[in-house]
Amino acid sequence: MRKPKRRVLSVASDPGSARALIPVVRELAGRGASVRAVVSGPSIAIFDAELKNVMGLHMPDGITIDRASKLLLDARAEILITGAGAYNQIEHTFRLAARIKGIRSISVLDYWFEYEARFQRVMNGGIVQSHPDIVCALDELSKEELIHAGLKPDQVVVTGGPNLEETLCWWQEMDTKKIAEFKIKYDVTNPGRIIVFFSEPYYTAPTGKPLTGPGGLFRSNGLPVFGYTAPDILKMVIDSLLKGVTNKAKRMNLLVKPHPLEWPEALFPEVTRVQAEWLKAKFMLDAHPKELIAIADAVIGMSSITLLEAALVGKPAISVQVGLQTTQSFDPCIGNKLGFTIPVFDRETLDKVMEALWEGDVSSLRPRPDYQLNIIGAAARVADVAMVL
Repeated sequence: MRKPKRRVLSVASDPGSARALIPVVRELAGRGASVRAVVSGPSIAIFDAELKNVMGLHMPDGITIDRASKLLLDARAEILITGAGAYNQIEHTFRLAARIKGIRSISVLDYWFEYEARFQRVMNGGIVQSHPDIVCALDELSKEELIHAGLKPDQVVVTGGPNLEETLCWWQEMDTKKIAEFKIKYDVTNPGRIIVFFSEPYYTAPTGKPLTGPGGLFRSNGLPVFGYTAPDILKMVIDSLLKGVTNKAKRMNLLVKPHPLEWPEALFPEVTRVQAEWLKAKFMLDAHPKELIAIADAVIGMSSITLLEAALVGKPAISVQVGLQTTQSFDPCIGNKLGFTIPVFDRETLDKVMEALWEGDVSSLRPRPDYQLNIIGAAARVADVAMVL
């Protein structure tokens, strides 16, 4: 007698959630599981583009618990798998619905930090937690922090990050022909160096309001949590590049990729003011992050996961956080903590790093990690949990 298929419903909204769940959904489908997806927010475009063989039901972020419960029952779900995003409601709502219906749930962590904010929301004036039965952690460090944030040790399983595994597998298939095709695709075929700046949602789409609240990047008093904003850092990077030009015969392309949740208008003034013939800056609103990493000579950002992804494939990855040391905040860039990225906390260091990029002397900027991440096999390990829970 054939064993019945495992029935799984996956739910994602934040971009990181989509990146973490897609490899797992592929793995489960490959094992014969029946997998359906509910997607909201930025995850809609990501799922639709990268997971065409799985039906993705588009739902609003503010879905009710009753509606989420009905979707779980309609799918006859035995397991719910959600992302662990902090900037949405729907993943939280589905975890609550699964708890009410007695359906086991798993959440897959896509990044370090903000552990409490990922599994709680403000509802009716109070904090409501939505801890799943199992959280799939990235490493022992994140496991310890999840337990510190209120999960029990038996609720946390170290699987590694499926999103990071996807990056390594993608890079193994990369070659000079594909990179050349990406350069043509994004119209950066001149012989200059290519620097990609990955931004973060300090001012969020569609209203442009500062991101506050749990996991927010602004405090309630209007001051940025880490002492800087994305437009601040982009301005410093551009100023440093312009100041450091010693040979105008050289050319550089600065490609600016806004975060999917970001209000990009906040960055427009900095990009449009660049008029130098030897420095070209332009927006990459709809570009695929991995394709931009592929064509980059170096990647710059603040604490984006793309910095770690770039470093994992051997690209210089620079975390510019001028202003952080004036605050009491921790360093939110995990790449700095693990030794994969180059930390820049002051303008003098920024100028030296930008000069190295301009002159092509990037040997000192290569990743030198002092921490081993267990990445290969991550999606399979998450799937193992889902198949037996």
